[in-house]
Amino acid sequence: MPAVPTVDLGLYEDARLEDVLLTVPWQASPWYRRRHRTPQTLAVLRETAAGESAETADVLRDQPVSFDAAHRRHALRTVVTLPVPTPIPASGGADPPDVHDPFAALDVLEQEST
Repeated sequence: MPAVPTVDLGLYEDARLEDVLLTVPWQASPWYRRRHRTPQTLAVLRETAAGESAETADVLRDQPVSFDAAHRRHALRTVVTLPVPTPIPASGGADPPDVHDPFAALDVLEQEST
């Protein structure tokens, strides 16, 4: 179990996911922030809300109805895809101090091979 939570959005009642993502600091791992210094846009897929137009939504057959191996079935659901820019990390893009990064050794190997 990690000493620090990987993602901690908290509980935001009556809030849309894309609105919460705009206000919560980007919680990418230090190795990912080193490779992608500028926050990227996230593609958020969510179900259409009540009263929301489904004209630009996609219909996916991915809602499990049966897990039976011989008769696995999925129902349709309507989803909306929205681009949400990730906010700048609370640390301003710097790595948190004294955090063990198990992928740091791989970064060194990757740099040596190029």
